[in-house]
Amino acid sequence: MTTSKQDADFIDSIIPNRLLEAAIEWIGNNMSPEDVFKKESLEDWSGNNSSLNDEISDLKSTVSSLESRVEELREEIYSLQSQI
Repeated sequence: MTTSKQDADFIDSIIPNRLLEAAIEWIGNNMSPEDVFKKESLEDWSGNNSSLNDEISDLKSTVSSLESRVEELREEIYSLQSQI
């Protein structure tokens, strides 16, 4: 038969002091959000974090503008090459 102290020591040795923190870390490293949260919760979170969506939209717009400018410069280079 074990003593209460032995039981407590055993529990302390096999279970981290911060069990919730350890569980969150394990879940974060080993599972995808879809495995953890309901689809509705993810959709709500996504909708409430629209600033990220806005930033992505702004970046796509910037990329599109840059692509257009590259095409203009490419045409200008071809035109200059034909004059040489």
